Amino acid sequence: MNNKNFSSLLDSLKNIIGTKQLNSSNIIDMCRMLMQLVEKFPKLPGSQKKDLVIGVLTYYVKEELGADSPILKIIDEVDDILLFVQCIYFPSIRI
Repeated sequence: MNNKNFSSLLDSLKNIIGTKQLNSSNIIDMCRMLMQLVEKFPKLPGSQKKDLVIGVLTYYVKEELGADSPILKIIDEVDDILLFVQCIYFPSIRI
């Protein structure tokens, strides 16, 4: 995974979240927003975009909310969430 892409997406996530907290109510919105951002990385195939989104979300939750955060259980299922988000909002991205 490209560290520049990872850092860029992580910074974007932090800016999007701002003073809000990532939680089970807004994680789908965060996935959608991150998918919009990774769409701007044209050289990455869809599967790497998905891995980048999952990696950034997991890293953020572990670092900011703690490794015991219940949000990590949701991220374990984020493949299904991202597939749903991708089908609805980004049909051109092939995961």
